[in-house]
Order: sequence, then C-alpha cells, then structure tokens
Amino acid sequence: MRALMARVEKVAQEVVGATGGGDASHARVTLAEDLAHGDMALNHALILARALKKPPQEVAQTLARAIQASLGEEASVAVAAPGFVNITLSLRALLAFEKEALLKPHMWGAGSARANQRVVVEYTQPNPFKAFHIGHLMSNTIGEAISRLVAAQGARVVRANYQGDIGPHVAKAIWALWRFPQEYDPSDAESLGEAYARGVRAYEEDAVAREEIDTINRRLYALLGGEAPASEEERLWLELYHTGRGASLEHFARIYALLSTTFDEFFFESEAAPIGIEVVREGLAGGIFSQSEGAVVFRGGERCRPPLHTRVFLTRHGTPTYEAKELGLVELKRRRFGEFDENITTVAVEQESYGKLLACVIGLVWPELAGKYQFVAHGMLQLTTGKMSSRTGKVITGESLLADLRNRAREVMRGRVAAEEVESTADAVAVAAVRFAVLRQNRGKNIRFDPQASLSLVGDSGPYLQYTHARLASLFAKARDSGFLSGEEEKEARELSEALSFEELSPHALGVARLVARFPVVVDRAHEELEPSHLAQYLLLLAAAVNHWYEEEQMVRDSREVTLPRLAHLAAAKVTLKRGLELLGIRPLEAM
Repeated sequence: MRALMARVEKVAQEVVGATGGGDASHARVTLAEDLAHGDMALNHALILARALKKPPQEVAQTLARAIQASLGEEASVAVAAPGFVNITLSLRALLAFEKEALLKPHMWGAGSARANQRVVVEYTQPNPFKAFHIGHLMSNTIGEAISRLVAAQGARVVRANYQGDIGPHVAKAIWALWRFPQEYDPSDAESLGEAYARGVRAYEEDAVAREEIDTINRRLYALLGGEAPASEEERLWLELYHTGRGASLEHFARIYALLSTTFDEFFFESEAAPIGIEVVREGLAGGIFSQSEGAVVFRGGERCRPPLHTRVFLTRHGTPTYEAKELGLVELKRRRFGEFDENITTVAVEQESYGKLLACVIGLVWPELAGKYQFVAHGMLQLTTGKMSSRTGKVITGESLLADLRNRAREVMRGRVAAEEVESTADAVAVAAVRFAVLRQNRGKNIRFDPQASLSLVGDSGPYLQYTHARLASLFAKARDSGFLSGEEEKEARELSEALSFEELSPHALGVARLVARFPVVVDRAHEELEPSHLAQYLLLLAAAVNHWYEEEQMVRDSREVTLPRLAHLAAAKVTLKRGLELLGIRPLEAM
C-alpha cells in the first residue's frame, strides 16, 4: 500500500500545482480511520478550496477524477463531505498484499527508509549497585521496539547499553558494605541494593558519613584511573567495588535474557568519565564551556537555539557530572563505531530538557554530529494501587514486577500447554504483559499498570495477541494433521498464496484482508515517529477482526468451514500478527 499511497500523493500534488492552489505541503494521504470510509483518505481538497475560493466538494471531485485515472482498477475513489477523497482498494490489490505477506513472511512490512545506515540505539541503562527498577524496564521495552522498527527499515542497528558503575550512588553502596560488613553481601545483587539504600539514608542524615562517602567517591575515580591504593581501606573499597560490580552485571544479564534483549556494546561511566573530563577541559579552552565558582558549566541560554538552561559539567572538586560522562560516552561511541548516521537514546520524560541540552552541546563539540543525536522520552509506570511498594515496604523493582507476572502467568498456563512448556510460556506471557502495557500508549505518557488486566487473554493485552496467534497456529496444526496442508513451510506458502480468493467468502475475510494490507504503512508510521503505539493499537484491531471471524463462522466446531481459501486469508493474518509482535519485542506463541 506504500506505493499506492505515494502515487496518490504524487497525483494530488500535481493537481495542486496545476490549479495554482498554493501550499498544500501539510496535506496528507493517510489510512482511513474507519474501514467503512475506505482504505485511504486525503484532505487536500479542503486546503485547496480555501486558496481557490471554491466549494471543497467541487475541488474534491477534481482530485478524485485524477486519482481514479491513475489507479485504474486497483481502487475506487469517492468524495465525502465536507471535501474528503476516500479510496477503497480493489479485491485484486488486497490479494496482492496478502500474497506478499505469505511469500515473504520474514520481510513483510519491511521498508528501505534507512537502507545502508548505521544507527546506534542506546537503552535500558541500569546502574550497578542499584536495583533494576521500573524505569529500566520501560527503557528496555521502548528501546527494543525502536531498535526493531529501525532495523526493519534496512538500517544496521547497534544496540548499546550505558551503565553507571561509578559516582555517588556507588560510593554510597561501598560505604555501607565497608561500614557494615556483617549485614551486606557484595556478591549478592539484592544485598547491594539494600546497601545502597542504607548509604542514601546515611548521606542525608549523618555529616560524618557524608564526608566519608564523598571521600570514597573521589578516591574511586582516582583508583579506577590507575592510581595505587594509599591505604588498606582504599584496597578494601576497590575490592568491594569489583565484587559488587561483577555481581550486578551478572544479575542484569539474567534479566536481559528473560527480556530477549541482546546488546552489541556495553559502555560504563567508569570508562567514559576520564574521557569526558578531557572533552570538557578542551571545550573550556575552546570557549564552549565557562567557569563558575570553581565548577565548569555550559550556559545553554547563550549557546543554544532555542535558549536552554545552564548545567554543571565538572564540579569544583574536578569530578565529572553525568553530563560530562555523557560527552565521554559520545567519544567512546565514535572510537568504537566510527561514523554513524544517527544515535537514538531513551530517557525518562523528566530528562527531556536534559537530552535537548546534551544534543546542543554535542553539536558544538563535534560539529559533524550536529542533528544526529536524538533523545526519545518515556513516561513512568505506576501500579493501579497507586503504590510502587511491596508488602515488605521495599520499592517494587522491574525484576520483582516480572517475577510477579511470571508467577501469575504460570498458574494460568498450567493445563493449557504441555508441562515442559509451562515455564517458557509463562516467561513469554509475563514479558508480553508488561511490554504491551507500555507500548500500547504514547511513549511519553505515564502508565497505570494493572497486573491482572495485563495478563488477560480476552482484553487489550499482549497475552491476548499471543493467544490470537496461538489460536491460529492450532487451526493450522489441525489442518496439517489431517493432511490438508503439507507442513513444508515454503510449499505451504505457495499453495496458500495460489488459493487466495474472495469467492464465496464472508465480509469477515474482506475486513481482515483490508487490515492486513495496512501493515507496512503502520510500520512505516511507527518508525517515522519512533512511536511503537501505532503498531500496538493496529495489532489489537487485527486480532479483534480475526477473532470475530473465527468465532462467527465456528471454524473449529465445523470442519467444513475450514477451506483452503479461508486458511489462506488466515495465514496472511497470522504472518502479520507474528511479524508485528516480533517488531514490538513480544514472542509469538504457538500454543496457549
């Protein structure tokens, strides 16, 4: 449908030019919001009518005639009040889209907008010595979906994870491990999180502890930079650091495995910090930064357009802030990847202005990177109870939320899938529950998360989409068991594509086919706006249409209803559901 929409846009712009209708650059050819109005719609006539001082429907008729002449038998074109042009694809065109889905299932929906580009996507960003919290789960979910959408447009995606393994939070955890060795275990990730919380309280309430933590923080930078320990205490701090860091990273790796996320590169603040210090010092000499009360700052009100705020990059003690470390990270990426076309980094919505300022600084320090850094923001996730605490009063982490969902999913799956598949299925369902809850809404919005609703097999949920796919998989398995289908993937695809027909099929088949045809355009929009919610909402519509057809015609109860043409249409829908789920980072299931 991409090509058809491009042709319609071309014809519309030619009509605009021929009529002298002025600027219609902001007019768009879009998917029709309601299938009852067709498959595509355009609003050019409403804009032209004002410029030409003619009735919108008269201008729309002119557009409709030109578009109909261009599309011929591929679509029918109609005019609707107050001046919209609606386009409905022909059955022949719909069959061509379904055939493409069946014959190229692994490439269905793929585009070429980023062909031959190298794109770095940085996401998740947990901090060793701290818990893997809900924000990291949000970042991972959105970053994984964006990575897959960008890759689907032909880019070579480099998945990067930047982790804060140095700084005040580390010093606070090390202090508690050092001062209370009997209470905390540096080799246990949960214990490290508790030690960090102890250090936070001490830093806020105890002046002596605050001074000790500040000392640990300064010395760790020096020790990790190669300076030899000056005392037994410093040797112990360094030992605790390496043990705790290793335990945290192993713990995070287990979570990544559950989330089916594989990173190409890991970066750490400990390696970015010294590089960032040098970048800032060079920028200070070059006039990009300035000094203020012993600190080095960037004055965004003077250097950025539109004006931004002022931020500290080096403290008066000479230690780097997060901002300076981010510049060190940019240099690390340049060294490891060479040239890249774009960097996309996920940040929490409250860091959006921070991201804009960093993009400004990066463009000044490295002019060749100006415009190549994009910071995409995500909202926060809250439970429907309004509290993010467990019964013990501890903050619910991303890991504990997943564990709770896995336990719930395990109970649901027992008896529905083979015993040996329960654990794997429960893992996939738990991940689908939280990921879809995040992705179905605009990524900048806060999310009220209902664990029970997120696992529903009949509601607007990830498991519902998995269930729909599994339902279709079961139907195809029965068709193979009965000898109706061969079981050979490529042979089946050819047979089904040749069987596609709308003869003697109900309107349900037509509705599903029209939704299937939209898939590549929906994928394009999700990519262009880096907004996975467009795809998530589309999959809900497709699943609802498939289930309605499935139930209305009692496909399982009455084997006579399962004809080869019907299976062919359902196969195109199954390919689309599978491909869409995969692009969202959700595993399609064959049984539920």
